[in-house]
Amino acid sequence: MKKRLLIALIAIMLIKTSFAQNPAVITIVNGKYGFNDATGKIIVAPKYDYISNLKDGLSEILLNKKLGYADETGTVVIPLIYDDGSEVYDGLVSVKLNGKWGSIDKTGKIIIPLQYNASLLFCDGLADVIIDGKYGFIDKTNTLVVPAIYENVYVFSGGKAKVMLNGNWIYIDKPSPDYVGTKINISNNSSKTGIVNIPDANFKKVLIDAGFDLNKDGEIQESEALLVKEMSVEKSNISSLDGISSFKNLSKLACNDNKLTSLDLSQNINLTALDCGNNKLSSLNLSQNIYLTILLCDHNKLTSLDVSKNKYIGNLDCSNNSLTALDLTKNKSLLVLSCNNNIIIQIFISENININGNFKKDEPTEWVKK
Repeated sequence: MKKRLLIALIAIMLIKTSFAQNPAVITIVNGKYGFNDATGKIIVAPKYDYISNLKDGLSEILLNKKLGYADETGTVVIPLIYDDGSEVYDGLVSVKLNGKWGSIDKTGKIIIPLQYNASLLFCDGLADVIIDGKYGFIDKTNTLVVPAIYENVYVFSGGKAKVMLNGNWIYIDKPSPDYVGTKINISNNSSKTGIVNIPDANFKKVLIDAGFDLNKDGEIQESEALLVKEMSVEKSNISSLDGISSFKNLSKLACNDNKLTSLDLSQNINLTALDCGNNKLSSLNLSQNIYLTILLCDHNKLTSLDVSKNKYIGNLDCSNNSLTALDLTKNKSLLVLSCNNNIIIQIFISENININGNFKKDEPTEWVKK
C-alpha cells in the first residue's frame, strides 16, 4: 500500500477507536458464524459457513466453499479465494488453489509458490514435499535441502526426522544452515488459455515488474491475478486499466498520477481502498465497491460523485474536481473529508455524522443535515 493510501488509513486510525484491544469472539446464529467483541457487540454479522478457533493470530473462515483467514479482531486479512488450507504452522499457512499447494505468511504474501500436489506443513523450518514419487524436504526459500529419495517421512522435530529408505525406518539430522540445496522453480508449462488480456503495455510491464507473473512466462495468468490483494501502479504513464477485472480479490488499488480517462472496477468487489487521484476521470462508478473505506479521487474532472452505496467510507478526498453537490447522507462512517477546490453549493450529511472537514471556509457551501 503506497504513501497516499497509507496516510489516508492512518487518518482513520487516529480518529477511530480500534476494537483490536479485545479479541473477537466467534458467534453462531442459525448455523452461520460471525464475530462479536468482548462485550457481545456484533463486529461481523454471522454469514460464514465456518470459523475455526484462533491459532497464532489467525482463524480460518469458510464461505461458499472458499477459504480465507481473519485476525484476532475478526478482520479478513487473507481473502476467501483458496480451495483448502491449513492452520498456522511455523509461521506459515499452507493453501490450495486450482489443485496446487503452496505456503503464504500471515499477511497473505506468497512464500512458497503454489506448485505442489500436497499440503506443506512447516516444522522446525522445513516441510516435506513429494517429487517424482519420493519425499524430501524444502526450507522457506523453496530450496530442496533434503533430497527427495525417501518412501515416507515424518516432520522434523528437535533437529531430527524419521524417514523410510529402502523399506527401513531411520533417523536423519536437519541440514546445517550453510548447506546449499537445490532451488525449486515453478514449472513453466502453463497453458496460454486463461491469460489476462492487458492492452496497455505500461500497465502490463508494471504488473510483471511487481512479481505477479509467478511462472515467468511474460503474461499474467487468471490464476495469478486471483492471488493479488494489493496493487500499486501509480505514476506509470498508464492510459487504460483494462484487465483489472481479472483481479477479483484486489483489496487495495493505487493508480493515481496516470492518464486514465475511465475506470471500470465493477468486478473488483473486494476493494477497500482506492486511490485514483491525479488522472483525467470525468465519471466514477463505485456502486459495486460497497466495502470501500478509503476513496481518494482528487484532481480529476468529476462533475458528480455518487457514494451512496459506499457506506463504510471513512476517508474521502474528492478535492480539485468540478463537483456542484455532494450527498453524504448514507456515509455515516465518514471521518475525514477533503472537498475543497470544487464548485460545491450544497453538501448533504446525516444527522449523526461527525466529520473532520477540510474545505475552504470562503467557499459558498451549505451543509444540509438530513
